[in-house]
Amino acid sequence: MILTSILGVITGLGGSIATGIMNIKTQKLKNDHDIAMIQAETSAMIEETKAKITITETEVAGELAKADQESFDTSQKLGNRVNINNSIIERLFERNWTTIPGVLIVFLLALVDVLRSGMRPAITITLMIVTTYLTYNSIEIVVQNGDVFTPEQVFEMMNNIVYLTITVISWWFGNRAQEKFKVSK
Repeated sequence: MILTSILGVITGLGGSIATGIMNIKTQKLKNDHDIAMIQAETSAMIEETKAKITITETEVAGELAKADQESFDTSQKLGNRVNINNSIIERLFERNWTTIPGVLIVFLLALVDVLRSGMRPAITITLMIVTTYLTYNSIEIVVQNGDVFTPEQVFEMMNNIVYLTITVISWWFGNRAQEKFKVSK
């Protein structure tokens, strides 16, 4: 009976110790699983956020492109608007007291229209001349004094000059393309 009691105590303690060890291992596995789940959820949330950012960036880029086109269209439309029309001129010349100011107003507005219509070709020609002059001088400076500018700086300057020139020329010819499109409708 003493031996049975001792074996019972050893078996009971051994079972408790084995159960405790199994509980510790089970808890460790559960903790590892919980950590893995949190990491997976965090990664999923990060990827979802990145996808939302990409979608938002794409939408913003589309809105900017749309606004840019609307701005270009508005500039083309308003840039070719005549300042004075025939009905205003007729009203200015109906009365004797408005004739002299009317002549002055019509003359000044016509002068503005002439200057405005010649502005884009003048800017285009000027930029083409400036681009050619600056490009030629930049090449001369680099050839004569290779250490004044690095080739990267010259390349960047020329890129900026060409960009500005092409922007103005594209705007000018963009207007002509739109005018042709309006006529063909």
